[in-house]
Amino acid sequence: MFNWQYILFVAIGGMLGSVLRYMTSVVFQKLAWEPIWPTFAVNMAGSLLFGIVLAWLSKSSQYAEQLRMLLLVGFCGGFTTFSALSFEAWQLLKNHQYAKLLFYYSGSAVFGIIAIAAGFLIYQSSSE
Repeated sequence: MFNWQYILFVAIGGMLGSVLRYMTSVVFQKLAWEPIWPTFAVNMAGSLLFGIVLAWLSKSSQYAEQLRMLLLVGFCGGFTTFSALSFEAWQLLKNHQYAKLLFYYSGSAVFGIIAIAAGFLIYQSSSE
């Protein structure tokens, strides 16, 4: 069912990506004027890296699937899930699925905020 080798690659990449995200956020918090800029910087860097790795892997490597798991799913996923959102939106754009793109991208932002608020309210109401 599961490929345990891929799970290991995802776990190692995710750990490294998460650690780098934390380190990047700490550095950017010292440099940024606003608290949103560290997350913005990580999201843009992760998306750029995702695109570079995706193009590199498309040159067909003997270990392409293992590297995809390690670098794209694991590392970029641990560094920022925004890169996956951006990739999927780009796929919709490339395939001229504009209505799906509009719903997916704007819906992710709007419903993500609503889900955060709902989770906060659910927890608050259950802890009173």
